[in-house]
Amino acid sequence: MRNQIVPTNNRARMIKDMLANSGGRMFSVTFIKANGEERTLTGNYGHVKGQDGRNMAAGHEKYITVILPERDEKGQPLRRNVNCETVRSIRMNGTTINFE
Repeated sequence: MRNQIVPTNNRARMIKDMLANSGGRMFSVTFIKANGEERTLTGNYGHVKGQDGRNMAAGHEKYITVILPERDEKGQPLRRNVNCETVRSIRMNGTTINFE
C-alpha cells in the first residue's frame, strides 16, 4: 500500500518543479529545522534506489528529499527531508532564489 499524497502550497510545487528540471545538478537549500535552527544542505534531488516507503515524509508533497554526497557506513547514499514551507533560499547554477 502506498502513502497517500498530502496536498501542499504553491511554494512546494514550485521548488519541486525547479529541482526536477535542474538536470540532477547539485544545489544548496537553506531552511529552518523543526527546532527553529537554520540549516543549509548541499546535494542532489532525485530518487535513491532502495527508497521503498520507509521514508515517512515521501508521501507528503511539501517535503523534498536531498541526496547528500556523503555515504553511510554501508555505502548507501545519505538523504535528508526538507520541508518546503520552511525553505529560506535555494542556490543552483550560480543563482540564489530567496523566499520570504
